[in-house]
Amino acid sequence: MKKILIFSFKYVLIAVVTFLGLSAKWYLNNYSGTKIEEMIFTLRAPLDGMETGIMDSFQNYVLWPTAFILIGFLLIIELFPKIKLSRKSKESKTLALKVEIPLVILLLLFSFNHSLAMYHDLNIKGYLENQANSSTLYEEHYADPNSVELSFPENKPNLIHIFLESMETTYTTKEIGGAYDYNLIPNLTEIARNNVSFSANEQLTGGYITKSTHFTIGALLAHTAGIPLSISIHGNSYSGYGTFLPGAVSIGDVLNEEGYNQVLSIGSDAKFGGRKDYFTYHGEYEIYDYNHALDTGLIPEDYKVWWGFEDEKLYSFAKDQILELAESDRPFNFTMLTADTHHPDGYKCDLYEKIYPEQYSNVIHCADQQVQEFIDWIKEQDFYDNTVIVINGDHNSMDPNYFTDLSEDYRRAPYNSIINAHTEYRDANLKNRTFYTMDWYPTILAAMGVEIEGDRLALGTNMFSERPTLMEELGRAYVKDQLRWDMGTGPLSLSPCPFLYLSTPCLLHFLSTPYLSHFLSTPCLSHFSISRLPLLIVLS
Repeated sequence: MKKILIFSFKYVLIAVVTFLGLSAKWYLNNYSGTKIEEMIFTLRAPLDGMETGIMDSFQNYVLWPTAFILIGFLLIIELFPKIKLSRKSKESKTLALKVEIPLVILLLLFSFNHSLAMYHDLNIKGYLENQANSSTLYEEHYADPNSVELSFPENKPNLIHIFLESMETTYTTKEIGGAYDYNLIPNLTEIARNNVSFSANEQLTGGYITKSTHFTIGALLAHTAGIPLSISIHGNSYSGYGTFLPGAVSIGDVLNEEGYNQVLSIGSDAKFGGRKDYFTYHGEYEIYDYNHALDTGLIPEDYKVWWGFEDEKLYSFAKDQILELAESDRPFNFTMLTADTHHPDGYKCDLYEKIYPEQYSNVIHCADQQVQEFIDWIKEQDFYDNTVIVINGDHNSMDPNYFTDLSEDYRRAPYNSIINAHTEYRDANLKNRTFYTMDWYPTILAAMGVEIEGDRLALGTNMFSERPTLMEELGRAYVKDQLRWDMGTGPLSLSPCPFLYLSTPCLLHFLSTPYLSHFLSTPCLSHFSISRLPLLIVLS
């Protein structure tokens, strides 16, 4: 019995060490640069609709190799020495040990090396240390939308809000503010030049990305509700099943109260990452996603590419959806999110000539041309004059291999522009601004002609106004630190429980800190599902 227990423990340990090492290596190859709060949210949010290639990759590069290595150890250590020598011979045990010990040492070094690299890449130590500090940003500077007076124009304009997946100003030329000698997004560049575009300098450079706004649902929330995903709002909780931040007040909530018809159009399963919950419970949006396209026969029953269906179809369906909204006597808010430019490498586009050696460059260039054609179509419609068009890159790309040649001091930033803004402003307010994603919440409403008491909503500032943003008023470093620190229990009721899904170095650090006792006093364990183990380092 003792031998069986030792045998089982040894090979379970080998399997676990192998799995952790290969998982860390897979993460570093595919998702280096990810923030830990995104991983925590992935633990809690619905995973329905995840792009199948992610799990296929995890299976091919982690699960199957783990199984093969385990079988290899069994053959090399247990079987071969006993075949070559006698089962009764002491020499067989000696040979087995001579083979086993070096292999185990190599495996431990491999796993520890990659786990340590992942630990540093995620900055887990910094995350845990930040949780020991308490932020006062919400208590001192949050402008509760329920208490702020909003005055809409008599003729309420429509809103078309286009979120372009991972679209950055980085993709323009160096002369414009980008990072390259060529311009991957010439159309978007001209849109920004000829309309409203807020910049951190005199060129085309977007705002700052702060904690919890660097992945899709966090970015959507920050743009439309002016809060980070981790903020505490009167004890709110996010369960993912039946509610989403019930104390938050978003653009969807505001426009719903003003009688707007609202639609969210995306080419993936809206349940992924909690997007359906957010837009359903904050504005009663009609959800036109991958499942809706299947149910209504827009795509065949067995059709699925990338995250659901490609942007070519998304834009085509969007035209019909917008025309249907325009037939109503009520104003509309049409919000859409593209996906072709999602990492890694994007979805291969066959609409236009491929002029760059990298697939991702061609995908970005294709996205630029598609959005231009869509904008041209909108301008031809009768409703255009009374429609504000906002184009935002949701966040920076997380492709780990595409930006390796950039200068270390170059700051990447999301793209932004507003077409047909229904407000007066000074050109000086568009340039040399220090702003972050949450400033878009009141700025979008202001672009629609809404007068905002105090020019601030939630943690965002109306950038058309003369009021400085929080980053300009308090200092960029101060605000970023405040957002990194613990802002309370948070809308997700998350607690630092990284040892559930991180590798050995994180576990050792966690066990040596006061956070272990904190974890034991939180509901963190009740939200952990072992079925999510292979997904814990997959991004939203």
